[in-house]
Amino acid sequence: MSYDVNTQNLATRVATEFKLIKNYLSGSGTGDVSALQTAADNIVAAINEVKATADAASGGGMSAATYDPQSVQGDAFARSNHTGTQLSSTISDFTSAVNALVANIINDAATASGTTWSSSKINTEITAAITAALEGEDLSDLADQIVALAQADNGLVSATQAQSFTEPQKLQARNNIDVYSKAEVGDPTTNFVTTFEAGLT
Repeated sequence: MSYDVNTQNLATRVATEFKLIKNYLSGSGTGDVSALQTAADNIVAAINEVKATADAASGGGMSAATYDPQSVQGDAFARSNHTGTQLSSTISDFTSAVNALVANIINDAATASGTTWSSSKINTEITAAITAALEGEDLSDLADQIVALAQADNGLVSATQAQSFTEPQKLQARNNIDVYSKAEVGDPTTNFVTTFEAGLT
């Protein structure tokens, strides 16, 4: 055969193979992909859609965006992985468990770091303590201390208001802090230059 015929035969054979590949990929020898149930316009894009769907359905066929929005990536049925709220009425043993816990915490018969008294017990104890204080010497001692402080305060020097002291009180105060009286110090405004100059004449 001539070169021209051989070349044409090769081209026909290659075209036949291409048509076979197109048929494998699209179901049509023309390469038409309109029969694909997807928005993709080529086989690669269609495969990627399938992959994305498979990825989203991994782990039991549940979408991670829907069933694992917090990215826990754990057992969806384990209570420790659950978030959100749940009505106590939907928990079968909730009331009995709470009652048992409260019964173990509230104990009026004992005083311990791991328990507490009931409100009625606390009220009773506070009332008893106040009554005992009023009937005993506690408030009497406090009153004596207040009187003693008031008496001591009578001799204190105030920095906020005027006060009157007797001469013996003033003398005692000066002796206590080792200072002289105004009379002993004299007039602090005396002009000693004038006194000196007067002494020169």
